[in-house]
Amino acid sequence: TVVINYISGSTQLNNVLIHPIDTNVYFVGGLNFGDLKRSTDNGLTWTSVLNDSINGIHLNGKSLAIKADDPNVMYVGELNTSRIFRSTDRGIHWDSVGAIRELYHIPDSLGGGDTLVSIMLTSLTLREDSTNIILCGGMGGDLWLSSDGGATWHYKQQVVKPGLNSGDGEITRIMFSNRDRRVGVGVITYLFPDNLPNGGCYKTTDGGYHWNLLAFKDTSMWACAIRGNETKDNDEIWIGGYSEDPPNPYYPIVPGVGIVRGS
Repeated sequence: TVVINYISGSTQLNNVLIHPIDTNVYFVGGLNFGDLKRSTDNGLTWTSVLNDSINGIHLNGKSLAIKADDPNVMYVGELNTSRIFRSTDRGIHWDSVGAIRELYHIPDSLGGGDTLVSIMLTSLTLREDSTNIILCGGMGGDLWLSSDGGATWHYKQQVVKPGLNSGDGEITRIMFSNRDRRVGVGVITYLFPDNLPNGGCYKTTDGGYHWNLLAFKDTSMWACAIRGNETKDNDEIWIGGYSEDPPNPYYPIVPGVGIVRGS
């Protein structure tokens, strides 16, 4: 058992990464965690390497990634402020390289105005066939893409449009195939059973610019993985479901909890 200093009883550790070059180096982060921690001794001791005393550093879905062609370079996407951080020394030091903002109209007696606000960033992944392309998912089923390493961002698509609460549709993981780097899958988590259409596993064949429902309509997912079969013209895909429903048979249940499926 490895104990990492939590800042509160509601801490949810959901990002764990082992460095592929130096496998003694671990990274952990999550919700209500407050910072990103790094270990150089297989998890025996931990050091805070990225923090913010005002907002904290909170990771929702899988938001911690290593650059495939340069493992010294790492990225983190922060949930509440949508800031993108980069490290060039295997996670020892971090700098903010950009943030995802969207225009929001604020009505008032004078007609209102538009202002830039942060999205709720729920996942981050790197395209391994390109040195600068990063994709991020948002809380409302939105996808954003950067082609310059996180400095500027472009809105691509609202993958799912829930009927009742547009914020209840978290893109929690995006993964790309090692067979064809243009092929990727992503999954969506939601919490309210009447907020449909929602959830599901989505697929792209053009590197993340366009996405379509692949399977599991209206099913809440949290995890996905994809691996190309080098001897065949296809991919192996696995998904894992998620729900926060209480164990009550009379309560409407969001489908997804306990589901593990492979294709």
